[in-house]
Amino acid sequence: MTTQRHRPRWRSALCALMMLLLVASALPAPSYAQPNFTFMSRGFGHGVGMSQSGARGFAEAGYGYVRILRHYYGSGGTDANTAVSTVLPEPSRDVNLDGAANYDADGNAGFTRQVWTLRPGNAGSGLAVRASNVTTTVADGWSSFEASGSNIVFRGPGRPPQTFTGTIAVWGASGTPRLTQVREGTGQYDHQFVRFRGELRLTASGGRLKLINRVNMSEYLYGVVPREMPASWHLEALKAQAVAARAYSWTSGTGELYSTTESQVYGGHSRGENRASPTAHEHTRSNSAVDATVGRVVTYGGTTAAQIARTFYHSTSGGYTENSENVWAARLPHLRGVPDPYEVTIGASRHTWTRQTFTAAHVRDQLMRAGATASQIPTPLVSVRVTARGVSGRPTRVEFRSPTAVGTFSTNAQTQRFRNAFGWGDHWFYVNPRTQRIAGSDRFGTAVEASRRVFAPQAASPHIVARAAIVVNGHAPVDMLPASSLAGAVGGAPILMVTQTSVPASTSAEIRRLGVSRVIVVGGTGVVGESVVSELAGIAGVTRVDRFGGTDRYYTAANVAREVDRLVPANRAIVVSGESVADGIAAAGLAYAQDLPVILVRVGSVPAPSAQALTSISPASTLVIGGSGVVSDAVMSRLPGPRRIAAGANRYETASILARHLVTSEGFNVGSVYVASGDTLVDALAFGPLTGHNRNPLLFVRNYELPAATRLELDARAAGINRVFIAGGEGALSGWVQGQIEQVLE
Repeated sequence: MTTQRHRPRWRSALCALMMLLLVASALPAPSYAQPNFTFMSRGFGHGVGMSQSGARGFAEAGYGYVRILRHYYGSGGTDANTAVSTVLPEPSRDVNLDGAANYDADGNAGFTRQVWTLRPGNAGSGLAVRASNVTTTVADGWSSFEASGSNIVFRGPGRPPQTFTGTIAVWGASGTPRLTQVREGTGQYDHQFVRFRGELRLTASGGRLKLINRVNMSEYLYGVVPREMPASWHLEALKAQAVAARAYSWTSGTGELYSTTESQVYGGHSRGENRASPTAHEHTRSNSAVDATVGRVVTYGGTTAAQIARTFYHSTSGGYTENSENVWAARLPHLRGVPDPYEVTIGASRHTWTRQTFTAAHVRDQLMRAGATASQIPTPLVSVRVTARGVSGRPTRVEFRSPTAVGTFSTNAQTQRFRNAFGWGDHWFYVNPRTQRIAGSDRFGTAVEASRRVFAPQAASPHIVARAAIVVNGHAPVDMLPASSLAGAVGGAPILMVTQTSVPASTSAEIRRLGVSRVIVVGGTGVVGESVVSELAGIAGVTRVDRFGGTDRYYTAANVAREVDRLVPANRAIVVSGESVADGIAAAGLAYAQDLPVILVRVGSVPAPSAQALTSISPASTLVIGGSGVVSDAVMSRLPGPRRIAAGANRYETASILARHLVTSEGFNVGSVYVASGDTLVDALAFGPLTGHNRNPLLFVRNYELPAATRLELDARAAGINRVFIAGGEGALSGWVQGQIEQVLE
């Protein structure tokens, strides 16, 4: 008999581990799928202080320049420390005319060219040249000024060269106004042959010249205001620009200013080689704005020159400005983020969200090109996430993840690399957004867009074709409350809008697209006129137009309710206020999905037609939407089997409570959520069939506020929400609120 010897367990484990390591070393490195990232961005500029597009919008809405300035530099006009004050005398300004000037520590100190060539700005005028305290007037023609070390060699028409030490001052000797022309390119746009007011001063150093235009404040602003804001804009906006530019210049100190966006864009008087027919850079409208505001500046905490505010401004805020410390380091009390509600009204091109999708590799590559380091953006990049934002929603901290490392942008300068990397106008963005708008050019178009989200033409699909088209007056929202139940009961129909006297082209086109033969008008003849019925009957394919109306909203709702019950006998009915329509709009999806008739009541009574309809329908139970402030307990006691399923302190709370009921008790889901303005309600009116068809709830927000109840509801369900659909354009519901929704979901 033989005896088997056993290896120690630790030695066996070591062998196994070595085998695993050998196998692992032979395997290829794990690969990770690199995702695409979609960015939603908006705005143009740094976002701090006055939005020029917003100022124009304020002006066109009837606001004066003082109110505009106090809005942007005074916390929406609430900070009493902010004032528009008159401070005199105004200082003169020294402006470096070369766009290549660089006053940074490692720059050129403003000394750029070796030669500048000047002549009088008015034909036939002499050119005054002051050097070594001696003024000489030379004949019309080009004079050159060339640097030679720290000296300047002057060559005038028909004159021998002269060498000067120190600063030379030059100006047109005559003409109104007196002007001096520069042959070489100057300013932001490197224009040649530009004419300038005041005097031009040349200084040499190291074989290079510095060309400075010394002008008084008004002359300087004549050249700034129309370059920073179109002179065609409203005069009150131009005045606001003039005051902001004056205060910004005043607080720039006594040193030399750039003629570019590094300070303010300064274009001088005019340009053109032919001095008799120049291209104007100044404009009479903007000059009048400067003249009307002489000495006027924004001050904070007083009215002296020492208390003039640093008035930063930019092109387009995107709907909300930002606190200064969230873009730069300094916290300035007059630079608080404020709503910018009027950019949208003037159609500012950078106001609305734009979407771009890039590969992870492209995102990393572009940000590296913009100055990011490898440790900040590990590879392979699998996640980009904003972890902190300012008051407007602009990112202040961004996190980058790979499978093994995490990097961050944690400073303002770093987060603004996104703007440079992708050519955006601003650094305000959201990553992989979950919001999407359903909007037309107006309420009629938005209703059409809602219809197109559900219904295909008759020949396209037997499952989602419209059985009819429900038509209501787009300016009479109360008749839309029962319309959703009828749209569901007929087997599926959109709600489209008309006016009292006409059918919008978008509505006619949608009825033709749907291919329906039946149109149902909800509302009496005082709401939808007979001429509209005739026009609807004339649409190609329409063979029947029915009307359900009454002498008032209660009769109309009662007649619709009886028709719904005839089509789909109901054992439940929805009861909402006929005086406050918001709760009924929130419940429209339920009415559509469950074919439930809608009964309207007053806060303290059940109108006769509503009572008669309840008797006729005889539901076993009624679902009451709204608190006792809109449907009283006394009214509840008169209803069959009443149950108040949603009652909040306001429409926002009620809609949120109703959303929870729909999900827990009515078969709805939050894969998608619909959001509409609770202020206007206009764009939510036609969404009953859409929310009902998809069995998704509808929530309300304010134009520039995400109410607490709505925020909490979205936050609680964020993990399950794939998309939030926003009803209407930015005129109804601001992009800032859209961004706030994104912020809750991210």
